[in-house]
Amino acid sequence: MSFPPELAIDANHPAIKDYLTLVRLQVLTPLLILINVVTIIITAFIPSPTIGTISKKHPTPISPSPNLLGIYFLALFVTEIGYCLLLVITSDEATKQAVLKAVGYPLIYCNGLMAGWAVAWVILTALLLYINVVLLVYHAPTRSRFLDLLFIHAPCRLLLVLVSMLLLPQSIFIMTGKTWDPVYPPEEQYQWLGFAVVITTNVIGTIIVAIRQDVVWCVGALWINICMLMEGKKSAPVNVIGTLIAFAIIQPLALIGSLLVKRFSGRRTTGPIALPVDDRTNPDEEGERVNHQRNVERVWG
Repeated sequence: MSFPPELAIDANHPAIKDYLTLVRLQVLTPLLILINVVTIIITAFIPSPTIGTISKKHPTPISPSPNLLGIYFLALFVTEIGYCLLLVITSDEATKQAVLKAVGYPLIYCNGLMAGWAVAWVILTALLLYINVVLLVYHAPTRSRFLDLLFIHAPCRLLLVLVSMLLLPQSIFIMTGKTWDPVYPPEEQYQWLGFAVVITTNVIGTIIVAIRQDVVWCVGALWINICMLMEGKKSAPVNVIGTLIAFAIIQPLALIGSLLVKRFSGRRTTGPIALPVDDRTNPDEEGERVNHQRNVERVWG
């Protein structure tokens, strides 16, 4: 953006650049999120076949329950709307930096790509990974910044969990023809591919939950596992069902265990306060030391 020459404004100043970027984000982010929400709603209810119908006609080892998945999408869109409001009303500098340096344009691109559905899943996943890594490394959530956690970290993490655990692998299954007959699903077909997807995504998620004490990831992954479990109990292979049940238990336990370890290890490292050494010596002791030194010099010369 260029300014008229009569205005004494340096467009290259970092503060001016951040301000202009924030203004653009305040306009573009709600617009793209709205487009994404409207697109998902339209494709879920209006056309024939709908997204849910396509999923039912092409069952896979990781097909989710449409109703439970709809609740997940609702929670995701609510947090994204909260992010838009926070983007407009916040005056906190740390929140602005998290928006400008970590989320910013990549979240806009993510919503635009998601509106295009399965057109660019790989790019979408890469952008989500970038957003979440930068957020965790440079703008880690804290208890004192609850709104940042709820409306910046939560939507980005929920979107990454949704895409990486479900939407991307399911799209690959359908695209490559690895689907079942919805009437007579052969349970043994593609069971090891489904097992590989489920165990890989859940092992990675469990590691993240344990290392980062990531409540949002744990809740999102647990809900996705329940979605696949409720739909897959009709036809999914036993090894996939067993893995989903196992990680629905393991991930919350990993989170609780990690929090307990952090709590008790913090207590152990907090020992008694060490008082500084008093450099001042007792005057009587100092006098005795001087007299002793004089006697030694007198005897030995």
